[in-house]
Amino acid sequence: MGDAIVVTAEFRLDPEAVDTWLRLMLDHYGPACVAEHGMLRYWLHQDDGDPAHILLYEQWADRADFEASLNAAWRADYHADTEPLWAADRVMTTYRRIATPWEPLDGTGLPASLTTSAP
Repeated sequence: MGDAIVVTAEFRLDPEAVDTWLRLMLDHYGPACVAEHGMLRYWLHQDDGDPAHILLYEQWADRADFEASLNAAWRADYHADTEPLWAADRVMTTYRRIATPWEPLDGTGLPASLTTSAP
């Protein structure tokens, strides 16, 4: 396995399309993405001041798994269903992790603070 990567996608949606987009993502395309090989973390975040501004955060086991997922059969339907709801082009960025000694990692390479319960 290669180095884990993080992918973010920032969406600016038509304000009247937010509920439709969220329903598509929560009911169909989020679960399809989470089922992909190498998917470690999938989070959606909504801007407190602008509900039509959404950030998608994904963590992948490695770049090859992410790139393979871009060719998944469900992706064509995802683009057809969601792109008409965008007010602007999505901004997608990939990141590689910089080792930080102050955050302990668990056995899977995720921050221990995310995978262990508080006392």
